Amino acid sequence: MCRSIQILRNGGAIGDDAAIAAAARQFVRKVSGFSRPTARHEAVFESAVQEIVTTTRRLLDEVAKNLPPPAPDQAWTPRRSRRVAPGPAA
Repeated sequence: MCRSIQILRNGGAIGDDAAIAAAARQFVRKVSGFSRPTARHEAVFESAVQEIVTTTRRLLDEVAKNLPPPAPDQAWTPRRSRRVAPGPAA
């Protein structure tokens, strides 16, 4: 699991398009092994990102149909990643 990919649903609030695109890009980076694709691979890399954005938006929209609407003061906010401190050396 990519620890840097953020959760895009907090209760009834759903992440915005920028957050979805960032998560999709991070996923494609992880799966492809490219942090930055070469010119030769850029088109397929960007195509994969767009497919994941589309699929993720569809998923979140469907999930949101069954959730209560968020309270007016409850907007989606990115969670901070939790880093676990290393344990004592054995």
